[in-house]
Amino acid sequence: MTLLGPDWRPARGLATVAFRTSPPVQLLVMLRFLALHGVPAHELRASTRLLYRCGALTLALNTADPLLLLGWGCVGPAFLARFHTLTHPAQLPEAAPLPSLNR
Repeated sequence: MTLLGPDWRPARGLATVAFRTSPPVQLLVMLRFLALHGVPAHELRASTRLLYRCGALTLALNTADPLLLLGWGCVGPAFLARFHTLTHPAQLPEAAPLPSLNR
């Protein structure tokens, strides 16, 4: 007898949907399936922790991009001005101060 029981055809459709999605969604579907079919919660504890960590990592990655864009908006113009003055030093007037990289 397999983990899915003697008749695994209904689970095959569920597995097909799960394996065509992202790994956290796969884990969520598998955890829910196993919980509904009587697997004790203490046996799923490590997998549940992994699911929570995947969710936290996804949240961190989704919020990091806008924060990086905000940071680039603050320091990017100063970096570009520095790069321009290093590659074209004759085009910059002598009296113009360089922008500070520290804000």
